[in-house]
Amino acid sequence: TAIVRIEQAGDSVYCPASKSFSIQIFNPDIAPKKWRWIGASWKGWSPGALVMSCDSIEKNYQATTLIPAGNQEIKFTDTNNWTGEDWGAAVGLSGSASNTTGGGENIKFSVSVSGNYVIKFNPYTLTYSIEIL
Repeated sequence: TAIVRIEQAGDSVYCPASKSFSIQIFNPDIAPKKWRWIGASWKGWSPGALVMSCDSIEKNYQATTLIPAGNQEIKFTDTNNWTGEDWGAAVGLSGSASNTTGGGENIKFSVSVSGNYVIKFNPYTLTYSIEIL
């Protein structure tokens, strides 16, 4: 976190002004976690069964997996056993997840064709996508 202070000098017409605010700085080049995991309805909700690796160029984590046709649900997590943070609360094959640690909603989606899909997640923007290969 950085605190930024902006100041404007005053004169005989305008009063001096200042504003302070804090911003969160993310630098994905500084020690990003090597792995993330997916808890998935078709994998028995065991995050250890579906590991994601980091693409060091795009800073996306991704996994390729066979997804059966039908309605499915997932959550992204930073541990392989639900003891850390997780992200979900979205609908569809792409979108933005929210922090759902402690029991929030899953990401719900449907695929019409069973097949190998690539699932991507960016923990800095919280965007995700699920695409058939």
